[in-house]
Amino acid sequence: MAYECKCGALEALEADPTFNISGWNDSYTGALVPADQVREWVDTTVARILALGPDRVLEIGCGTGLLLFRVAPHCSYYCASDIAPNALCHIMTHKDHFAGDWSVIDLREGAADDFDGLDPGTFDTVVINSVVQLFPSIHYLVDVLEKVVDRVKPGGTVFVGDVRNHTLLEAFHASIQWHQAPGILSRAKFRRRVQRSMVQESQLVIDPAFFTALQRHLPAISQVEIQLRRGDYSNEMNRFRYDAILHIGKDTAPSREDVAKAPLPPGESLPRAQRGGLGRGDQGGKIGACWRDWQDEGLTQAWVRKQLTEVQPETLGIARIPNARLTEEMHLLAWLKGAGDAGTVSELQQTLDSAASGSGAGIEPETWWCLAEETGYTAYVDWPSGPDTRGCYDVWLQRDPTLPEGVAKGIGLYPLIPSPPFDPPLPLPRTYRWGGASRDAAGATGDRCGASPSPARGEGLLLHPLPARFAATGDDVWNRGAIVWTDYANNPLQGQVASQLEPALRRYLKEQLPDYMVPALFVTLDELPLTPNGKVDRKALPAPAKTRPRLATGWVEPRSGIERQVATIWQQVLGLDAVGTLDNFFELGGNSLLLTLVHHRLEEWFDREVPMVALFQYPTIQALARYFSASHAPAS
Repeated sequence: MAYECKCGALEALEADPTFNISGWNDSYTGALVPADQVREWVDTTVARILALGPDRVLEIGCGTGLLLFRVAPHCSYYCASDIAPNALCHIMTHKDHFAGDWSVIDLREGAADDFDGLDPGTFDTVVINSVVQLFPSIHYLVDVLEKVVDRVKPGGTVFVGDVRNHTLLEAFHASIQWHQAPGILSRAKFRRRVQRSMVQESQLVIDPAFFTALQRHLPAISQVEIQLRRGDYSNEMNRFRYDAILHIGKDTAPSREDVAKAPLPPGESLPRAQRGGLGRGDQGGKIGACWRDWQDEGLTQAWVRKQLTEVQPETLGIARIPNARLTEEMHLLAWLKGAGDAGTVSELQQTLDSAASGSGAGIEPETWWCLAEETGYTAYVDWPSGPDTRGCYDVWLQRDPTLPEGVAKGIGLYPLIPSPPFDPPLPLPRTYRWGGASRDAAGATGDRCGASPSPARGEGLLLHPLPARFAATGDDVWNRGAIVWTDYANNPLQGQVASQLEPALRRYLKEQLPDYMVPALFVTLDELPLTPNGKVDRKALPAPAKTRPRLATGWVEPRSGIERQVATIWQQVLGLDAVGTLDNFFELGGNSLLLTLVHHRLEEWFDREVPMVALFQYPTIQALARYFSASHAPAS
């Protein structure tokens, strides 16, 4: 990672050399994230790590030491590694600002999967914070975590922090495009922008359920804790990311009988059966007698406060609380799927403004941590795993911190994977294979299958799906199948390769082919759809998206009247939803034949003759607009 200091980062660095935030850019604006927001992110992360009681620590991807300078003073040994030598150099340069004994620090230069010289069981805590999104694939992450778990002694923890949530990937890109889209953009064009943005995603984004699957893969992981990020600022770190804590070698899971005996608060009764059954299932996986459903029961903050202050149950779980951090994004996703009458971005904005002023906007997750601290409880705020719960979260509150850890944390928020059969059943994996063929829940065969909330039956055998996606074959029974890791994450290399492939391919074809034979649009596919006979299924090929192609130049919005008019003509002729002032007409898919149409429409708009050669000389909107401004003012 290159650490290029910008103005705000330089000011923060001069005030505190241990607080280097260069490179922290906002995905919405590209500008530097405000220093106070990054400081909150650092403080909440450090507090969560210190709560684990670290002593011998390995930090992978330490960067410029944002965590090292704050966590290492509490440790007897702190080994920090990073692949960037200039980042380690920054730490060494400012070691005089370290508040503890510098002799406990061991800096290593190397990749995340480089564990040479680190013996098994060396550490009680491993920190991998805000790093995994830079990994090339989910398989690389699995390889790193396999090695990490081997280096942690029993009773230790692995803190994987600031992980981007794959279940919110569409919501994240919809939110970014929403803040950048012009008000006149239609729903269909906005949907295409979001889809294209998702395809171009170049970072690794991970489903929280991946860590539950990892527990099945690595038996040394006794429990998994998933928690939302703490903080008051409404930024992308707090809204779309989470922390995962892996507990190593602690067999503290409660038995099925222990969970069934969990007492109800005095005078309370459950509206539905919620006893028995471990793991994530109905109610987003929350089980035991103390779980309540926020939406089904119409619960309120006042009700929860009364329970904690007057009834004072030992534990209380609340499922499916609407997340105030994602209210706007959930409206956006519903709109993308056809909900509402708004036809354009500006019309939807009016609807969102009305919804924001009304009720039902959700509860800020930080509310529960503050309430727990005020009433003497400990709060755990988790992403749910049930269907249609992307805009919700679950809260587990415990009063006595000395309760057996498995009972206090092993239910839901530290999800457990019991032996089959499951009760209730968990959501069906995307695919499973039996006897060499893929089948969906209805028994249909195919290469890929959709999700289903019910178990599937094949050849008389009830296949209870696991929290992990297992691909079982006829020679390998379902509970020994290989985990399909790619079901839990995107492929960041696809976006990186696609963004470079199209411009390179276009340049190559322009050198080899006549101008009119260069394709106007390119569509990137994982694979070509085939017919049963093995031929390309042309009917199954997706239609080219009418979106701006990937170019070497960034998108710059047309500003002047002439630029906007030329851009409109280009969009109409090329069939694109947007073009930028620096875009080259021919790189957008234009050719000499299409340029004659542009020439004709420009002459109509200017109401005078426009030299055809000028369009070849000035192939960008900016250059063409300057030419027109200097020599051809539009007729009134």
